[in-house]
Amino acid sequence: MITNNREDLSQSDAVLFHFTDKDLFLNDLPTKRLLSQVWALFINEPNIFVQESFTPWANVFNWTISYRRHSTVFMPYGMYEPIPKKLLPNVSRINPPIYPAQHRDKMAYAVVSRCADDAERYRLVNELSQYINVDYYGECGNLKCEIKHNSCLLPNTLRRYRFRLAFEDSNCRDYVTEKFWDTLSKGIIPVVNWKAAQRDTCSS
Repeated sequence: MITNNREDLSQSDAVLFHFTDKDLFLNDLPTKRLLSQVWALFINEPNIFVQESFTPWANVFNWTISYRRHSTVFMPYGMYEPIPKKLLPNVSRINPPIYPAQHRDKMAYAVVSRCADDAERYRLVNELSQYINVDYYGECGNLKCEIKHNSCLLPNTLRRYRFRLAFEDSNCRDYVTEKFWDTLSKGIIPVVNWKAAQRDTCSS
């Protein structure tokens, strides 16, 4: 059972702390802690975007939960599994419907809303735009999203594109976000900016 009721702290086997932009404070920790209780830190942002020092948090958490494979609990943004052979005859019902490429009249699109990023996605998008047609959506582009969702565009608009420039905002080890997985699920080919040897720390 999962609850956000703090009155149940004394009865909980584990306590989850979700670290996002400055919403985790030392003075907000529970005043009492059971010896048998696991305290787990959940963080899904790369280190480059975590501004605070984690020194004050030393020896506070038992577990880590994140996209990093060496976390206590590995929690990626998405994943894939091979299709069992017995299901192959029905594979068309598993995969997303693929709209034929000959009916797609647009080459590529990008959605970028964090303009100042460690991986300089805007530079890559602008450079590619010199050679192919790229529709640039989001706060960093010149086009507005049709819906407030990672895919940004409605299904009838998405089916017109062959590729999405699904660039990550940081080149961190194991950091593959919903941009990649969401693009695959829409039947579009994602173009990524992963490096052969992604950095361990992602620090600037």
